[in-house]
Amino acid sequence: SELGVGTLTQGTLTLADLVLPAHDSFDGWNGPVSVFYRPEAVLLGADAAGAPGSACFEAVIDRVLPTTPVARVTLGGRPDITVLLLPRDLGRLDIRAGATVDAEFPSDSLCVFRLTGA
Repeated sequence: SELGVGTLTQGTLTLADLVLPAHDSFDGWNGPVSVFYRPEAVLLGADAAGAPGSACFEAVIDRVLPTTPVARVTLGGRPDITVLLLPRDLGRLDIRAGATVDAEFPSDSLCVFRLTGA
């Protein structure tokens, strides 16, 4: 899924209201970037342990849609972030609308592309 267009400056990735530390592999990159992520790889709550190389942030859960085979969790703020979880994990992680949760993009869940002028 597309996270959006943002900037990478001195090791910090900024996408609208979301500010994340950039992975070490982006050292030396500065300028506009386009970012994509895997919604099924985003970790929430107790699963967001802050593994090395991951990008952690705090978010408010905007909406929970408990569909099968995966539940769709929408995080509030900009950019829009959708997380896909197994329905059984909703209760285990106490995922509910309006709750504030720790969230994490594991290092292999983000794809960052440098934007160049045409």
